[in-house]
Amino acid sequence: MHASITLFAEVALCSDSKLFLDHLLADGYTDVRFIDAMTNNIDDENLERMLREEQAPDIIGCTAITPSIYKAESTMALAKRLHPNAVTVLG
Repeated sequence: MHASITLFAEVALCSDSKLFLDHLLADGYTDVRFIDAMTNNIDDENLERMLREEQAPDIIGCTAITPSIYKAESTMALAKRLHPNAVTVLG
């Protein structure tokens, strides 16, 4: 299976994130890109540019803690606007 997944974090990676990525790779997802917008101070303009560069991802996921939920929602809305056929997951 070849699938493209783009993951965004509005918070830094937690220990479960590596386990999650390991499972994706084990399940055959060979094209996984992780963008940590908060840690790397990626502003909205650059995040949009990065999303535009993605080649038709199958799944776009975003994680957020309660204080950043609105930012995460707007990130996912942008992702869906740019890649309407991608499954979006917020959690």
